[in-house]
Amino acid sequence: EDQLEQDGYLREFELALYSEIDHNWKGSMSFVYAKDANEEMATEIHEAFVQSSNLFMGDTLKIGQFFLGLGKLNRTHRHEWSFTTSPFFFSEYFGSEGVIDTGAEYTHRLGTSQNIQITLGLTKGNEFVHEHGHEEEVVEEEKSNAQWPTHYLRVGGFNEMSTTTGVEYGLNYLGRKDAAKVTWNYAGADFTFKKRVGKHIDWKVQAEYWQRTYKENQEDEQSDNGAYILLEKGLDQHHSFGLLYGIYNAADKHEEQGHVHEETEGRVVEDEFRETTLQYTYSNSEFMKYRFSASLESGLVKDEEEIDNYKYQIQMVFNIGKHPIHLF
Repeated sequence: EDQLEQDGYLREFELALYSEIDHNWKGSMSFVYAKDANEEMATEIHEAFVQSSNLFMGDTLKIGQFFLGLGKLNRTHRHEWSFTTSPFFFSEYFGSEGVIDTGAEYTHRLGTSQNIQITLGLTKGNEFVHEHGHEEEVVEEEKSNAQWPTHYLRVGGFNEMSTTTGVEYGLNYLGRKDAAKVTWNYAGADFTFKKRVGKHIDWKVQAEYWQRTYKENQEDEQSDNGAYILLEKGLDQHHSFGLLYGIYNAADKHEEQGHVHEETEGRVVEDEFRETTLQYTYSNSEFMKYRFSASLESGLVKDEEEIDNYKYQIQMVFNIGKHPIHLF
């Protein structure tokens, strides 16, 4: 077992600005004050983009810097997540917050009863995983342009089962080739079910699965995969309990290639990583909530010995002012 560590801090403070620019365009910009890679508080621009749903008969065009419209977590700001920290595999693939990049994204809505949407995106791809003040392992690579830009596709749908129950689902693909000539491909699926009773969510099921393949120069292609599922039961509009289970299957050469998760402090995953989290969330109102969680992590290796890690977290999230409509 690892020794219990105590660390309390302000993870981030985000200032978001939204405005209608004219009859066609609206803009969004957010600034974040958070710890950077050197453990110092710093300010950076999170998102800055314009979008329009009027130019193409209801389709949406987004241009600027933004979180890529893939999966479930990457389309949702971290303060809106249903758990405190991202699952291990998600942080390994996309960073602890998700992928932010600069480019354009186009969403087309099909006229079907299933509310099918097709999202296409093309972004620079010079930097992929997003951390506050983060740089990739090789600084020189960060200064060079990607060999192929980041390109992605999501085909998703929404099925309203009743006025209080609905299901959202999607299939996702992303590809890129970085400055070091490593080719990356990601394929995944996401699923969300919600049943609402009165003013609270009675049941929520949320899950994602991703598989990653990567190949450097003429080396053999490597692959790994990960998934999580969240079950959440709401007692009323103030109290809810959740169970999160995550799994990550590492590639054979994972340790040799140096993909060590930022929060493992030298620990690596040689085979399979598993995490189970029990959590309780108290929502004081629509604008403030507290979350208490306890996690058991298995499959980490340190000094050639497999260890279990216990993690306890207390989180407070609050919103000041008007907030845009949340995703389903």
